[in-house]
Amino acid sequence: MPGKYVAALLIAIVFSASAYAGTLDAIKEKRKITIGVKYDFPPFGYLDEKGNLKGFDIQVANYIAEKIGVVPEFRKATSQERINALLNVDVDIVIASMTKTPYRAKMIDFTNTYFVDGLGMLSAKASKIGSEKDLDNRIIAVIMGSTGEKYFTSGTINFKALALFREYTDAVDALKQGKVDVVVTDYAWCLAQQKTSNGALIALKTALAAEPFGIGVRKNNKELLDKLNEILADMWKDGSYKRAYSEYFGQDPDFNLMELKER
Repeated sequence: MPGKYVAALLIAIVFSASAYAGTLDAIKEKRKITIGVKYDFPPFGYLDEKGNLKGFDIQVANYIAEKIGVVPEFRKATSQERINALLNVDVDIVIASMTKTPYRAKMIDFTNTYFVDGLGMLSAKASKIGSEKDLDNRIIAVIMGSTGEKYFTSGTINFKALALFREYTDAVDALKQGKVDVVVTDYAWCLAQQKTSNGALIALKTALAAEPFGIGVRKNNKELLDKLNEILADMWKDGSYKRAYSEYFGQDPDFNLMELKER
């Protein structure tokens, strides 16, 4: 009986510690916020030529850490792994160009929308792909765990084959080598790839899906969620959001963030 009591007590302690981890109070207490971000997804999160982490999501993350009064610690979070990183308490929050979907919202909570993108297509200039109507008999590359994968496995569009990749860089390499015909993912990323391809790659905006991005937070963490929403509003109001957007997208945002928040 004593052994069972001790075991139950240990389980309760572990559960309590996990529930406390990642709360706003816990983050302030440890003076650090651990943030899951992408390392291979320009212009949102990527490593520059010197190995420094850059990107729009990184700017948002740094602003959040500064406003809370803590130091940011970044951890790589791929599309496939980012939700598990939250659920396993490996990170406090995820800022990784993550689309808010009903399926994901069953597992985690999202902040108000901080960015809106749509699915785009990246193809070789010589392929002559002009729209999603040209995808018949094409091999399409998508990233595992992404909304692109979900869209093309739903059976709403015809194609020859679907190639799944864990890393964006591998998908681009396959495209350049002619192993796939098109990469389908967030349009902003496609545009960034086009700009650095010396005219070899073409980015196309599609009507396939609208993608509101949110910051991921574990369930039952309302105080942190409310604080993040407050900080995002401050970032818009003080001009920091517009400056970061202009730096990484080359133009001012064509939307009002305060009008997007409920999407």
